[in-house]
Amino acid sequence: MFSEVRSFVCGDGLPRVSASYWFRAAERRVRGEIAFGIGAEGMPGCVHGGAISGVFDEALGLLSWAMGSPVVTRQLNVHFERFVPVDSVVTIEGQLAEPEGWLVHGNAVMKDSRGCDHATVSASFVELDPEIVEKFARRNRRRMRP
Repeated sequence: MFSEVRSFVCGDGLPRVSASYWFRAAERRVRGEIAFGIGAEGMPGCVHGGAISGVFDEALGLLSWAMGSPVVTRQLNVHFERFVPVDSVVTIEGQLAEPEGWLVHGNAVMKDSRGCDHATVSASFVELDPEIVEKFARRNRRRMRP
């Protein structure tokens, strides 16, 4: 019955994803430890592909922001190798290439504790003008005031 189905997208109050990231800006690298809870379930017992994709997007995007270059995702190509079980912890390691004009390319891999690959990603991001980002931030702060 549909009402019994858990949904990663629309939520149900269950624990979803917990992530810790470490950045090496000088090397343009990120490492993360990700815990997927039952709320990240897609197929029964397995993490939803959107949760995996979201973690890759977040890790590489935050790396660029941490380096002082705000970006938005242009393209994210995820290759799923093995199912990730819910209630498991995985690591991701990724890196960004030097920018090519306004584009920044990156890649990452997700592994379990035994070192088995579960997914890989190649991505491209568009660098944003920091002044435009600040303009959006000011506008949104005004909208958020009570």
